[in-house]
Amino acid sequence: MQVQPEPGESRILGWVTAALVLLFLGLRLLLLGIERFNPDEFEALHGSYSIASGLIPYRDYFENHLPLLHFLLLPLFRVFAADRSSGQAEALILAARMAMWGMSAATIAACYLVGRLRSGHAQGCTAAALFVGLTIFAHKGFEVRPDVPAHLFLCASWLSLAAAAVAGPLRRRGPLLVGSGACLGLATLCTQKILFSWPACGLLVFLLVCVDSQGPRRWRWIAFWLFGLALPLVAVGAWFWAHDAFGSMIDQNLLLNLRWKTRHSPMPAFRAIWFENWPVVLLSVGGLPSAFRADSPPVPTSLKLLPPAAAGSVLAGTLIVPAPLYQYFLPLMAPVAWLAADALVRLSLRAASGRSAEWLLAGGLLALSLSPFLRLGRVVASPNAPARATLDRIGWVVDHTGPDETVLDGFSGLGVFRPHAWFYFYPNEDIRPLIDHSEVRELKRRLRNGVVSPRLAILDWDLQQVDSELLQFLKENYAQIGTTDTWERRNDSVDGPLSGGQLEVGSGPLDRLTGVGFYAPEEEAGRWYRRSRGRASTLRLPLERADHSRLIVHARLEYQAADVSLIVRVNDHELEPVSLEPGWRDYVLPIPASVFHPGLNRVQLFYPKAPRDTPGATNPNSVIALDYIRIE
Repeated sequence: MQVQPEPGESRILGWVTAALVLLFLGLRLLLLGIERFNPDEFEALHGSYSIASGLIPYRDYFENHLPLLHFLLLPLFRVFAADRSSGQAEALILAARMAMWGMSAATIAACYLVGRLRSGHAQGCTAAALFVGLTIFAHKGFEVRPDVPAHLFLCASWLSLAAAAVAGPLRRRGPLLVGSGACLGLATLCTQKILFSWPACGLLVFLLVCVDSQGPRRWRWIAFWLFGLALPLVAVGAWFWAHDAFGSMIDQNLLLNLRWKTRHSPMPAFRAIWFENWPVVLLSVGGLPSAFRADSPPVPTSLKLLPPAAAGSVLAGTLIVPAPLYQYFLPLMAPVAWLAADALVRLSLRAASGRSAEWLLAGGLLALSLSPFLRLGRVVASPNAPARATLDRIGWVVDHTGPDETVLDGFSGLGVFRPHAWFYFYPNEDIRPLIDHSEVRELKRRLRNGVVSPRLAILDWDLQQVDSELLQFLKENYAQIGTTDTWERRNDSVDGPLSGGQLEVGSGPLDRLTGVGFYAPEEEAGRWYRRSRGRASTLRLPLERADHSRLIVHARLEYQAADVSLIVRVNDHELEPVSLEPGWRDYVLPIPASVFHPGLNRVQLFYPKAPRDTPGATNPNSVIALDYIRIE
């Protein structure tokens, strides 16, 4: 259906649409620093921060999203030193939201252009005006999440395909189809959910070639589209292959979804779409027949069927996706707007003609925009600014920790600009069931051994649900800051006044610094001690100063044997071995300068000759009983 208004008529609708879009973008601009942050936003920002810090996604840390958004955000880390000051951190976060604002503004333009190519200027304007009032786009379209650039690239793919369908010279179709495929590939590299749009795009290309085109060489256009689709996918895949991360990328983004354990119904999203935008939804249903009706002048079949094919592909995906959350439906919004625009324009033309029809259409758009705009206006006018509190907490973390100090977080995002302490840096309700128990045991072992020692632990609900033993360890070794869920590593130095340079491993306030490789405390004649377990034991040794020159180990050999030695490593620096003898003794080990450092140090005890190698040993796993270590 073509709408060809007179010049004066088209200007009215254009001005109304422009006013609505600019008002919407203005309100969204005001909300960038006001609206509540979704934890997904900090997940995306931390992924980009990690790449900027030299890490490789999937290989060095877990990530269940494809990487394009993380790479797109990298320039911000060249402009803002977000890990150095709270002001820079806040500026980068708001700049990232501003980038999403720009992408969504471009998506609105693409929505208008596709509508115009399909049915004319009136449908393009109407679709753009309806599009900005759709709640899911109005909210999810401006968060820092991979769905936003994915939505833009997908709309750009549809736009290139629509332009190819109406291209005059057939030689222009090749480059346009290459561009359509490339944009679809880029959208997929933002989020694997775009895979569900592939069938619709493939069908439309097939219709363009088989129904809308003539000539023996038209089949090469399919190859052009496939070439464009493969280009970004192969380039990014090759980069990860070169960095030994391709297999991990496939596993964490595709194969892992086949093992997904949590299930979320799409009904909450459907209810939100219906209750908040039911007039537009009804109009889109009313616009479906126009996609299958013969028009005069004729419209290419691929172009007419673009909205129902795109919408149907997304809706069909809800039968497969285990967790179709609100953002999954973002690509559905433009097809809904196009179909609703077809119906609304047709209704206005049936009710009136000429300038009256255009005024009627403009009035209808204003009426349909009233409720969505009032909702945005109420948020802008509200005295509450939840984003401010989150920005302040992130700023506190940045200002009170060093750039190299790690943070163990659940899903709060407060450690967004600090190195993560665990491979699974966001163990939320969907990711936790996928984490193998061995990974959690390894985290606990590394914490007890001092291999990782986060400066802060954010004990939000998600981190607390990971493991009860992990939670107990964190509460014993970290102190809560006020009433928040932020806990700071205890500053109970062994060379401080609390212990006077002596770490008693069987009792005392610092017994919690005992790592793996020990049995439970035992008491003998008033002396508390721990027996070693296995061939290695570890102690964490927090110090205020680094000028200590001797380490004294007070221990007892647990079995009779000759040539039993003890090897001690301090911060991976191996000291001279000492020979162990029966009875309680002090073993004095000189410490070279620069081995100790202020903060957390790690002491490892190794036993080359285990009791299991000696006949008659009472405990085949225990070499020594350790009373304390002392530094001087």
